Amino acid sequence: MSFDLNSAETGGGTSEPMPDGTVVRAVMNIRPGGEGDGGWMKLSGAGNPMLDVEWTVVSGQHAKRKIWDYMHFTEKSLPISMRNMRAIVEANYGLLPSDMSDAAVAKRRCGFAELQGMEACLMLSIEKDAKGQYPDKNRPKAFLTPGESKYIARDGAAPAPSVAQSNGTHTHTSAASGGAPKPSWAA
Repeated sequence: MSFDLNSAETGGGTSEPMPDGTVVRAVMNIRPGGEGDGGWMKLSGAGNPMLDVEWTVVSGQHAKRKIWDYMHFTEKSLPISMRNMRAIVEANYGLLPSDMSDAAVAKRRCGFAELQGMEACLMLSIEKDAKGQYPDKNRPKAFLTPGESKYIARDGAAPAPSVAQSNGTHTHTSAASGGAPKPSWAA
């Protein structure tokens, strides 16, 4: 099959990264690699489990732009990945991190299948290739949650506080304190 591409549109958008510190709302797409529970993970070059994540910006001047990232699940990186996944869930549902109501606690108990398609609020950084072989690219610098000054709610408005919040005492639920058990990849 051959094509006459002379009448096709030129360009395809910008290849320049979005500015450092840009805050966007984006949808999470996990690109399964056939490893781990449910086949959601891939193995890094060193053989460590990770999620291969593609983010698509959903609104604003950067709508439809893509950001690629990996969430690693080694002993050292697990706390960071767990913190980021919690922030993704809280941004998706508009939960304040201090909300320890039964409904909020239940929403924070999820697996990779539930994370697929969630919408989060990301602050971006620019990653430079140390060897200078590849162009600069965006990476998530932070995942923002309701209550943070730069957080963008789903509709673009400032988030309303959750109806049910904790009574001021912060309780942390973990497997060690009788909460949800850790999945096998978190062991």
